[in-house]
Amino acid sequence: MAKSRTRGQERSRPQSPGLRLAAEAVGGYDKLADKLRITSQAVSGWYKIPVNRCGTIERLTGIPREKLRPDIFRR
Repeated sequence: MAKSRTRGQERSRPQSPGLRLAAEAVGGYDKLADKLRITSQAVSGWYKIPVNRCGTIERLTGIPREKLRPDIFRR
C-alpha cells in the first residue's frame, strides 16, 4: 500500500530555471500565483512555465520569454 502525503508534505519536483527566476522576481511561488490570479497549487504543479503564460509573466517580471522558456523561444 502506498503512503499518503500528510498536510504540509509536498512532493519535491525539480523546476525549470525560468520558473524559479519568475518566482524569485515577484517574491515567491505564492505571489506569482496571486499575480497570475490562479491558485498556488496550479503553479506548484508546473515543471516549466506553460507557453500561454509566458507573455503575462514576462510583463509582470520583466524577464524575457527567452529566459523563461528557452526551449520554445529563441533569440
